[in-house]
Amino acid sequence: MGAAAVMGGASLLGAGLSANAAAHAATDQHTAAAEANAIQAQQYAQQRQDEQPFRDAGASAMSQLTTQLPSLTRRFSTSDFREDPGYQFALNQGLEAMQRSAAAKGLLGSTGTLKHLNDYAQGMADQQYGNAYNRFTQSQQQKYNMLANLSSIGQNAAANTGSASQNFANQVGQNYQSMGNAAAAGSIGTANAINQGIGQGTNSYMQYQLINSLGKTQQPMTMSGLANSYQNPEFNYTSPTFGSLGA
Repeated sequence: MGAAAVMGGASLLGAGLSANAAAHAATDQHTAAAEANAIQAQQYAQQRQDEQPFRDAGASAMSQLTTQLPSLTRRFSTSDFREDPGYQFALNQGLEAMQRSAAAKGLLGSTGTLKHLNDYAQGMADQQYGNAYNRFTQSQQQKYNMLANLSSIGQNAAANTGSASQNFANQVGQNYQSMGNAAAAGSIGTANAINQGIGQGTNSYMQYQLINSLGKTQQPMTMSGLANSYQNPEFNYTSPTFGSLGA
């Protein structure tokens, strides 16, 4: 019985070591996946932080663009022309020059001077209207482009953050799947090792019992035993040496 116990114990010990190794492997894989998730979380948080100023600028620009859109799309008016800095400067400079010239001649309040001043203002309006219109539309386009560009920067930053979020979710999902696979593999490996150890121990015990049983039944053969093994009712033979071998 001692040999059977030794053989069975060895099988169970090997099974225990295999099961322990499978459990440790599963734990190591689980730890590695958890650490990978932590690194992914740090990278995602850092990217969100890096993109935050651009998202904020884009959101602010988009708000301003929405608020100013009516003024940026309205048509050029007479009041816009009269308030145009370029037109006002050219007009004032010309009128002041004409007034100084008329004053030097003593004609500042004369009908002719007033007519010249009116004609000059009318001509200046005709000349500067197109320029004022172009400056107005350019100013509108410049404001719109600036706000739209900032909005686009914010939109791109938001898109980058969204992509980072999706990548983070995908990677974490894969890591959790790896955790599950590792845990399942560890459980299966542990169960297989234990079952294999039990099976090997049982086989060893049965083999020992069989060998032990065969050892007890195989007794030394004597001449009388040999004769007895050949007894048969239909066989009767008298040997000069052994005597009758029959019934």
